[in-house]
Amino acid sequence: MQGDDPQIAKLCQNLTPEIIQRGTSVRPPCRFEKVLVPLHENDSDNNNDKKALTVILDVAHNPPAMEYLVHKLRQERGTSESGTRPQYRMVVGMSNDKDLKLCWQAVQQAV
Repeated sequence: MQGDDPQIAKLCQNLTPEIIQRGTSVRPPCRFEKVLVPLHENDSDNNNDKKALTVILDVAHNPPAMEYLVHKLRQERGTSESGTRPQYRMVVGMSNDKDLKLCWQAVQQAV
């Protein structure tokens, strides 16, 4: 697996199965990370029974990651107690070296 690259061999010499397990068992930050943001009592959307807004952080920045994000949003969507489907507001920021067109096509599936 290390091949003939001495730099890779040096990096891997202290790599144990335990280290690999620990490193792969933790989800990196901002991968479908849910954060609850408290709402003010006089929130303007007249839904005073909500105490917090769920914000989902994700660093999707390529078409497969965007498609996976859309898939996860669809799984989360479900139906609320009132029988309506939750609405999403999305903020997307990307550098111009990404495939913006394909990423946008994936995002459009969620709206």
